[in-house]
Amino acid sequence: MALNFTPVPRNRYRIGLPLACAYKEVFNSDSSFYGGSNLGNGSGIRAEPIPWMGQAYSAEIELPPLAGIILTRYKFAQYSIRFATHYIARRLVLANPHLLLAIRTYCIAQPTRCVLRQTTCV
Repeated sequence: MALNFTPVPRNRYRIGLPLACAYKEVFNSDSSFYGGSNLGNGSGIRAEPIPWMGQAYSAEIELPPLAGIILTRYKFAQYSIRFATHYIARRLVLANPHLLLAIRTYCIAQPTRCVLRQTTCV
């Protein structure tokens, strides 16, 4: 998971990865589905043997502005969409309890566009 809380897109942003394999983006909050600019890593990511952030491998990613992405190993991508939504919701809410009120308010106002509805909205 990578988050960018700045309004500036981070092109070729390097992140550490645990395994030397292909990764797929399973969640991107900047997707056009959510009204974003659709900046992301749709073509997939390949880990390189360059140590980074305490990990043995790394890759350069496109990190959209004011957004979060979740990557998973390619073979698990089909099973991870539901988990990714739940995971990012829990991490964001645990990191900032005030965000829960904002998510609930958004989900009530936009119920058809709210992916987090099942996990955080009541």
